[in-house]
Amino acid sequence: MKSDNPPPVEITQMACKGCGNKFDSRTFTVKGIKMRFAGGYCPACREKREAEYQARQEAARLLTIAGKRREWRQGCGIPAKFMNKQFEDFKSEKQPTAYKRCVEYAEQLPMTKARGYPSLLLFSAGVWGVGKTHLVCSIAHRILNRWDGEEMACPVYFITEPDLFYRIQGTYHIRPEERTWHETENDVLNHLAQVALLIIDDIGKEERADPRFVQKVLLSIVDRRYRAELPIVMTTNLIPEHLSAHLGAERGNEASYERIVEMCQGKFLKMAGKSYRRWRD
Repeated sequence: MKSDNPPPVEITQMACKGCGNKFDSRTFTVKGIKMRFAGGYCPACREKREAEYQARQEAARLLTIAGKRREWRQGCGIPAKFMNKQFEDFKSEKQPTAYKRCVEYAEQLPMTKARGYPSLLLFSAGVWGVGKTHLVCSIAHRILNRWDGEEMACPVYFITEPDLFYRIQGTYHIRPEERTWHETENDVLNHLAQVALLIIDDIGKEERADPRFVQKVLLSIVDRRYRAELPIVMTTNLIPEHLSAHLGAERGNEASYERIVEMCQGKFLKMAGKSYRRWRD
């Protein structure tokens, strides 16, 4: 039966182990065992020790987060050229509208619940070097910078359209004994379908001998993410009509383009102006 009588308390004056000042120390006796409250430290020193402990815990947490961010950056496909290029390094006065939209996009993406978040397409209508890749890599960096230790997989993956096709084709010549450790086409597509934010750069940059392969791969990715309600950030130098053709509209397949339009909520972000590579201060 539980006793209602509190354990006896002995109050004595003692010197604090931290500062040496005298304070009232409480000792409880429970079942004949004496236990000193606060381990011999005065209230001020206890508070200081707790703050120091919390600071050490936070420093360890931030170190772990920094390490994970670094690991994700190295493995999420951001090109080496843009590994140290973030929004702060972009000449925002050259593309103020696109810059503002991309910053807002990266800041507002829900870190653990990306489902339903709109997609984003940047196009430059045949003009090269206006900063599209820098901006979408900056989106990836900002999202990784925002990650604060939530339980989740890497939230972003970057790939160019040409590299996407090479990666898919690299799965076609696997010997049977390699299939236990070599990724398959379905492995690639599943990964690209499940990451919180997928970035596809340079859509339509190079012509390929078999447009049906291009359209099949892109339709599979777009359709999987469309059904999962997960966003895609895309860049292209094609105007919308040519992008539609690249995705198969000329062959009667408008599914990919129509899904992209819906995922972008009917709006594409146009970037114009001089080549970013030729800008001079």
